[in-house]
Amino acid sequence: QQAAQQQQQQAQQQQQQQQQQQQQQQQQLQQQQQNATASTMIRGAKADAKPRGRMTAYAYFVQTCREEHKKKHPDETVIFAEFSRKCAERWKTMVDKEKKRFHEMAEKDKSRYEMEMQ
Repeated sequence: QQAAQQQQQQAQQQQQQQQQQQQQQQQQLQQQQQNATASTMIRGAKADAKPRGRMTAYAYFVQTCREEHKKKHPDETVIFAEFSRKCAERWKTMVDKEKKRFHEMAEKDKSRYEMEMQ
């Protein structure tokens, strides 16, 4: 009987510990969500104060690469460093004629930025 009682007590203690751990995890998750919301609100307020920065031709190129990659491989996770390296290699091997549309996009964005800064 004593052994059975000890086992019951141990089982109850384990249940209590599991419940405490679950409560702690829930509290941590809630705290993380609150922090994320607060930081988003802060960033949002800063973004409203001045216009979004202008994008370079290379930034437009990388954005296009990312969109193409997502269309071809929607479920694949991307290793950022590897993806960036491949984009950079592609950009370096492109001729000016191929880069032209990205430079035009950057010029339009530069004009937008300058107008918003006035």
